[in-house]
Amino acid sequence: MSLPLLIHGLGSVGIFASRAFLPAFATALALRFGPQIPWVADAGLLGHVRGVPTWFTSDTALIALGLLSALELLAERVPEARIPLEAVHDWLKVGMAALTFAGVLDATDLLVISGVLGEAGPLGYLPALAVGAGTLATSKGRGAIVRPLAEADEDDDLGLQGLLRWVEDLWAGLGPLALILLPMATVAALGIAVSLLLVVERRIDAAGDASRVACSNCGRPMLAAALACPHCKAPNEEPRAVGLLGRTLDRPADPARHPYLLVSAKRCPVCASRFGRRAVRQECEACGHPLMEDERFARSYIGSIDRRVPLACAACFLMGLVPVLGVIPGVITYRLAIVAPFRRYIPPGQGLALRWGVRLLVLALVAFQWVPVAGGFAVPAMALIHYGSYRGVYRRLALAR
Repeated sequence: MSLPLLIHGLGSVGIFASRAFLPAFATALALRFGPQIPWVADAGLLGHVRGVPTWFTSDTALIALGLLSALELLAERVPEARIPLEAVHDWLKVGMAALTFAGVLDATDLLVISGVLGEAGPLGYLPALAVGAGTLATSKGRGAIVRPLAEADEDDDLGLQGLLRWVEDLWAGLGPLALILLPMATVAALGIAVSLLLVVERRIDAAGDASRVACSNCGRPMLAAALACPHCKAPNEEPRAVGLLGRTLDRPADPARHPYLLVSAKRCPVCASRFGRRAVRQECEACGHPLMEDERFARSYIGSIDRRVPLACAACFLMGLVPVLGVIPGVITYRLAIVAPFRRYIPPGQGLALRWGVRLLVLALVAFQWVPVAGGFAVPAMALIHYGSYRGVYRRLALAR
């Protein structure tokens, strides 16, 4: 195998770790139309590309890959579609990485894949299989970093996941072109990125280990924020507090408020384990606690969020006094404080309709936010609209008997 092909296979591992179809589409476009552009025709791998369409660069393949890329990008931005996509996304990345590498082989005049397979038999599949295996490992590493962020802020109230998606989309779209035109520089950048990925993954693992303590009764590990051990039900003598996103803090918990803070962060009020489903009523998978089966607890929980509203609205008013820029921290504040504790439990179907309905209601308020002084009232009004909408749906589901 030639050095350019080896470098391309190595570099594609890092690109396909973020998206499945978009890198394949970008690669096929570059192979199909790159040789027709004079100043790039002889650059990198393009100097070895044949001037005829192959199965990977045909019109049919480009149309199919383009449609699949658009659907992938759309699914990444719709929570109800992202959940089923995540179940198979790693394997789609593996398949498309291997298929794309085979398509690159077939598009070059150095190695035609049919000839390779005819001469080498099953061994001819090894390079593509190696690319797929590397993609799977790198994608798993990416998931170890992205997953905790998604669990802590599944509705992206901070906006970090949205920013990360745009960065990954840009990389998945332009990375294949850079890999073909500037293979060595791209592989070097990928090496640095993967190294940083491993460092961050280890830090996350260390933080996860630090958030656990041994049960004083049975000795088995439990979350430091738990009120009781999920295994033997013995009480935790010194539970630690949690933040708005569910992160374990290095200070003692307030016994009166702690169960409600755990639930607001989508954690079990007993063992502090994360709830996996969007459902107001569900059982904790770790300790079996039935969430919201006690009507008094359900009413008390809603009341605990209600008590946050005056302070949240006051903070939003002060931030809203800053034209344009003030709306961003204001929206993040009220989403985390008084909307997310309800929204995290709304089932997917109802959540989608409610989310778009509320967005339409606040469009007019956003238009007035830039007005001095008067704009200060726009963000609290947005907060109350979101809060009232999600609270009403949550209360109905939690108190239905």
